Amino acid sequence: MSSTPRLTERSVGKPSRRRRAAALVAGLAALTVAALVSSPAMADPSASPSPSAAASPSTAASRASGAVPGATTFTLGYKQDMDSANPYAGQLELSYEIYGDVYDTLEGWSQKDYSPVPGLASSWTHSADGKTWTFIIRSGVKWSDGVPLTAADVAYSINRAAKDPNGNSYYNYVKSITSAEAPNATTAVIHLSHPDAIMTQLWVPILPEHIWSQVSAANESTFANTAMVGSGPFIMDKWVKGQYIRLKANKNYWGGAPKIDYLVYRIYNDDDAMIQALEKGDIDAVTDVGANDYAALAGAKGITRVKSTGASFQYLAFNLGGATTTGQPVGNGIPAMKDPAFRTAITHALDLPTLTKKVLQGYGDVGTSVIPPGYTDWALKPTTPYTYAPAQAEQMLDAAGYTKDAAGWRIDKATGKEMNLRLLAPNDDPDYKSSVAYIVAWFKDIHIKVTPKLVSYDEVINEAGNAEYDITYGDWSVEPDPSFQLSTMTCAQRDSGTPKHPVGGWSDSFYCNKAYDALYDQQATELTLSQRQATIRQMQQMLYTDAPYIVLYYPDELQAYNSARWTGVQHQPEPDGAVVFQDGAYTYLHVAVKKNAPKQGGVSTGLIIGLIAVVVVILLIIVIVLVRRRSTADDRE
Repeated sequence: MSSTPRLTERSVGKPSRRRRAAALVAGLAALTVAALVSSPAMADPSASPSPSAAASPSTAASRASGAVPGATTFTLGYKQDMDSANPYAGQLELSYEIYGDVYDTLEGWSQKDYSPVPGLASSWTHSADGKTWTFIIRSGVKWSDGVPLTAADVAYSINRAAKDPNGNSYYNYVKSITSAEAPNATTAVIHLSHPDAIMTQLWVPILPEHIWSQVSAANESTFANTAMVGSGPFIMDKWVKGQYIRLKANKNYWGGAPKIDYLVYRIYNDDDAMIQALEKGDIDAVTDVGANDYAALAGAKGITRVKSTGASFQYLAFNLGGATTTGQPVGNGIPAMKDPAFRTAITHALDLPTLTKKVLQGYGDVGTSVIPPGYTDWALKPTTPYTYAPAQAEQMLDAAGYTKDAAGWRIDKATGKEMNLRLLAPNDDPDYKSSVAYIVAWFKDIHIKVTPKLVSYDEVINEAGNAEYDITYGDWSVEPDPSFQLSTMTCAQRDSGTPKHPVGGWSDSFYCNKAYDALYDQQATELTLSQRQATIRQMQQMLYTDAPYIVLYYPDELQAYNSARWTGVQHQPEPDGAVVFQDGAYTYLHVAVKKNAPKQGGVSTGLIIGLIAVVVVILLIIVIVLVRRRSTADDRE
């Protein structure tokens, strides 16, 4: 699971078709001329061509790729479409990436180390008791439709996120907010029920009141909001579902205009097609590159690879006993999972260093805690790390009363029945499938049967929310501030419905520990960094010891970009972090085309001249052949 779930769908790419020799000879001149006059970027091989494609190759290529002829466009390949342009309805990772391009927030995350930096608010202060926060809003900012932005828009956005029943995506940021007001055009005041450290990184999109006040909570989930009127560095220009999302640079952006004209997210269904497009120059950057593709790009001319510490982790979640927030049982998990001795024992059955090496091919780190090591302010090194020791696991299971039957399989002491753990896992990524195969084999080594069920990620989320599993496999993308991630383990994030009508919360282990909850509330009130760090690490150690999760590994963030064409690419965190999909638009604001760079699509001036020469030669040959044939015919006459 992820706070913006990655429901990456994979499908078989379209096969390449060989042109017959006769067709190639007949059409070569026309095809070459078309290549010279068309937009350099080629059509997305996974996109459906426009009906007018045959009549206008140039227009068809632009439509499929999102390129605008004559404009400077930075294009990212991605294996997921946006699910909604409405920030109250979107759930997928790409949607939130685009919200960050289009909308401002009060604060941002620094390029250096994710620390808080000014955003739409140039500065902020808080009262001595931490319950009143005052933000100074930048003056002279306008919405992308030209209407002035004021503190009234900020107060409206905060109040709506805090009170709107559909504002669930922003709950963790606004749960302590009681109200917001705007005493003047450049001052927003936010009142809290109790101090909350999350106020220094308040990730709530600031929306235009003059538009959103016309949209009721009842119909906002279907509100298209395709215009996406914002104040960020880019403006929504066009969205062709399944093909691309094109954003136009906001030349009046208060933080400085982007150097590019357009930012395009081009959608692919196939990894191979996307990597080939990068190598050909049809797109400019890719993220979430698989280990095999990353290795294969090592010698690619003009391509720079980026390997940075990732901000995500993959894990096994144990069903500790599905329950509602009122403690009513939900689902059908195996009783043994409620036993800390059982969970601790089986952690020693998993060879996480081997898993990391085999599945990630070395591009990642062995997992421990729920906060990835890249967030150095918050990450924990457990006091006593679990080690791979299957013999020890067997001894611990025997001592805890989980004996074997005549066939040698472990018995659940609570039921007297042979265990057969149901492992629910996504089928959307080969890494998941590889990991599951190893996990099943390792549990077999300690005489525990495991039956995997691989389904789409959305089905995993649904079934896990209903507690209809014993173990679930998932991943989380973790935000720079740990508050949300840690909140998923609180009692309040269990099922908020009833046993007959479950409404799953963010928890997928149903962990509930009142001492943990007390620490969670405490860290929110600690506005001194060192105090909060100590509390958050104490919480992580508690989770590690109680083992509702086994964190398997932290995948590296593998990316690549066309360094032959582009300069100004930025890293976050510095000096060697991610270059795209950042917590901020650092690369998108600064990237620019190099002098004398090859044309997008890899068509350089030299190549164009060469192609023209080829066309001329072909035409001369055709003329000569026709003249000779005519002369021969005349001689016969």
